[in-house]
Amino acid sequence: MILLDTNILTASKQSGHPDFVKVTEGLKQFIIDNEDLVICPQNLYEFFVASTRPIANRGLGLSREKALKEIENLKNTYRFIDDPENLFM
Repeated sequence: MILLDTNILTASKQSGHPDFVKVTEGLKQFIIDNEDLVICPQNLYEFFVASTRPIANRGLGLSREKALKEIENLKNTYRFIDDPENLFM
């Protein structure tokens, strides 16, 4: 199981990102190798913040609606592991 870092997720959505090719090729190889790629709530919180931040401030410049759609795409692409209900008990 490989927990994907939010920086990987955001770089994979920006074709102009300096690491786009390296990131997307790495993700493809993980898929070929049948790796279990997972994301968690923290990834989604961070992705939302980064994706709705203006491009001038190193964000993706997406609207709230587009960011939420991208989050659904991430949840459909990678295995989502939710926080346990008793996390803070």
